[in-house]
Amino acid sequence: MSALLLPFATRITDSNLVSPDEVPRGAACNCLCPGCVRPVIARQGTEREWHFAHAKGGACQQGYEVSIHEIAKQMIRQRRELLLPALDIEISATDSFGLRIEERMHVLNAKTVHLDECKTSKKRDEVTADVAGRVADREILVEITVFHRLMPEKRDRLIATGISSLQIDLSEFKVSQATRAKIEAALFENAMNRHWLHHPRMEQARREAQTKLDAKLEQRRAEWQLAEEKRQEEHSKRRQELAEFQFSRPSLLDRPVESITSNRMLFGNEAMWRASFPTRENVFRASQLT
Repeated sequence: MSALLLPFATRITDSNLVSPDEVPRGAACNCLCPGCVRPVIARQGTEREWHFAHAKGGACQQGYEVSIHEIAKQMIRQRRELLLPALDIEISATDSFGLRIEERMHVLNAKTVHLDECKTSKKRDEVTADVAGRVADREILVEITVFHRLMPEKRDRLIATGISSLQIDLSEFKVSQATRAKIEAALFENAMNRHWLHHPRMEQARREAQTKLDAKLEQRRAEWQLAEEKRQEEHSKRRQELAEFQFSRPSLLDRPVESITSNRMLFGNEAMWRASFPTRENVFRASQLT
């Protein structure tokens, strides 16, 4: 796979993130790298996709990721539009049979909302959200990730605000060259790359789902108990039958030798070995013949 190209740069005149087709060619673009804040040039060739490149030296490590992260925030702020994810609660447990059972509860469908207010990099309580929007009297916080996952500490701080919070995952651009059209589609059309970190209805839905799951577990426990009682009953019955059979079966040593001889095939090698000795009558007859 070829190296990912810098798709956006910061225009000095207004500090907006722009694409190469929005500015003059070369150094006349008057732009800086969003990562290292060094001058870049706009390359508008015929063989490669249009992109920005550092005017001097090699590309910086963070320029590509920062450019995607910042333009995503800018797009939401400029459009004042946010695609909210569906809210589904899923919990699971292992039942008495050792099987995994699940309980799912659908709470909300995905939908697009218009933001009455929208600010980027806004500090709220002890956390700075990438995007903070407002719909009527409800506030929504948005965290956008590209190369790196959302750290647990920041996630916990977002949840602690008690404000509806969601995460948008743009990690697809770690392996796919980003363009304005692709990022717009990822932000405003794809409801599968985001999830709720906190929602006012989440805890109530989780409690309801847990109640239903507990009822299933109790039913499975009762079924297992009934099955276990039947197994114990069958086991006891088999043990009783075996004991009765062993009690009624005559011992090999209690039988006369003649009986063993006539029935030697029923008792295996021991009976055959004992039957191989001559009886006293046969020994007496043989002594008379000699």
